[in-house]
Amino acid sequence: MKFSNKIYYFAPLIVMGIIFFLSHQPRVMDGLPQISGLDKILHFIAYFTLALSWILSLSKNKVPFLLSKTFVFSILFALSDEFHQTFVPTRSFEILDLAADAAGIFFALILISIIQRDRWARI
Repeated sequence: MKFSNKIYYFAPLIVMGIIFFLSHQPRVMDGLPQISGLDKILHFIAYFTLALSWILSLSKNKVPFLLSKTFVFSILFALSDEFHQTFVPTRSFEILDLAADAAGIFFALILISIIQRDRWARI
């Protein structure tokens, strides 16, 4: 593995850092519009982005079982992040947040699977 490809591992680390920072804030939703389900949409987007960043970094480094590893790394981080929130005032472990995280991860995996299948169909 070349050093130039290792730089891609910074993408998921940056996304995880941003998620961790935001989940450590006691009142992260203050100042945002009062839209029903907005927090679940934001969870979906965050973990969709995390999964895509794992796919980018793992594919650039030719890691086998790319989609499986992306799912495992992303869902384990989601679980650890929800657990982490139990230590933050006004925050808690929310199963619906975890479901929104998983939905974002699955959507990214499905999207990449469709793109890969279409590429193979053209060859």
